[in-house]
Amino acid sequence: MWTPPPPTKPPTATRRGPTPLFSIDRGKTFAAKPTKTVTVTENGKAVQRVVPASPSDYTNVRWELPELGAGQTVNCNLRVRVK
Repeated sequence: MWTPPPPTKPPTATRRGPTPLFSIDRGKTFAAKPTKTVTVTENGKAVQRVVPASPSDYTNVRWELPELGAGQTVNCNLRVRVK
């Protein structure tokens, strides 16, 4: 089995790709992994819990792009299912 050698230097923030951010409140706030507060019943009491939002809760998406030099490009893709 072949193991690739480690990179000669760690990647820098300017060399990273686009980062998708999602909103569940119609674009007011964005996060890589949005959360929402739900009320659950535990031992007969209503308790609020923060849980990950499901993709069906997403209302908007945007990308944080790396700094681009002249002539550089970046691709951003999103696969969706419209109901």
